[in-house]
Amino acid sequence: RRRVAAARRRLAHLADAVAEPAPTLRRESCAAHLHPGTAVVVGGMVLDVTASPAPGASLRRGSSTPGVVRQNPGGVGRNIAEGIARLVGPHGAPPLLIAAVGDDLAGRALIDAWRAVGADPRGVRVCAGASTPVVTAVLDHDGEVAASVADTLTAETGVDRGWIASFAADVGRATVLVVDGNCVPDVVRAVVECAERVVGEWANDERKPIVWFEPVSVAKSTRATRCLRGLDFASPNAAECRAMANSVRATANWTRGDSNPRPMDASIFEFTSAEAAVAEMGDDVEVLLDAGVGAIVLTLGALGCVLCRGGGGDWRHV
Repeated sequence: RRRVAAARRRLAHLADAVAEPAPTLRRESCAAHLHPGTAVVVGGMVLDVTASPAPGASLRRGSSTPGVVRQNPGGVGRNIAEGIARLVGPHGAPPLLIAAVGDDLAGRALIDAWRAVGADPRGVRVCAGASTPVVTAVLDHDGEVAASVADTLTAETGVDRGWIASFAADVGRATVLVVDGNCVPDVVRAVVECAERVVGEWANDERKPIVWFEPVSVAKSTRATRCLRGLDFASPNAAECRAMANSVRATANWTRGDSNPRPMDASIFEFTSAEAAVAEMGDDVEVLLDAGVGAIVLTLGALGCVLCRGGGGDWRHV
């Protein structure tokens, strides 16, 4: 339910994105439906494994501990695509997920789970000899991560320019194209370039797809720095937004303001209201808008998100 709710917050407001700008922050309800058309999502498909000790059991180094181990389909791109699939339902056009897995048991399980959602598996590349992306986390009694290992190389290397190009016609027919930060910078650029090319008849009233970048993490958020002008939307959290803005400030051709990086202390991003977030993050958002991003959806966890577009300080709390 949380994944569906997140996808609804990030995607369902597209119909409102063409409204006239207003200078103040205001709350808006989410639309109850998506813009008609199809969605293509490029990003990670991962097997999430979590291990928790049983009540009364303690984690012991060098020994096994009784507990519960759960395996679930995951990956930011896959989760977004599943949210879209569940939103459009059985009568809507299923999203196309472009991702990569290994030719192994985990990969086959992920593809089977993807088919069970009723989604299109054509875009999932099976890489011979590669390991399916797996993230394994051991939790303590408080549910916090005590240790974790992430084997996600295939998520980054399995999707390349050639694989993106093979789905150019699908991209051309899409209403929205989402790319996540699991993609390396060259692939992010390839996705943006693919969206710029007209291939066949458009399903989106002869307009290019709406291009949406989901940063995934602070470390991966800067992978779109060289193609920000090709993004219609980006949906960073506060730390990712600052990292993206700092990356722009560090570029040689940035001349529109102070080039010094802003601090990244975690405590800075602990907001108690959307208004506090706007006050702290306003300059970072403006940097990204000036760099060419069409709109920023600043995600704020339990506080929801704030949509900001350029041209007059249009901030909307969703």
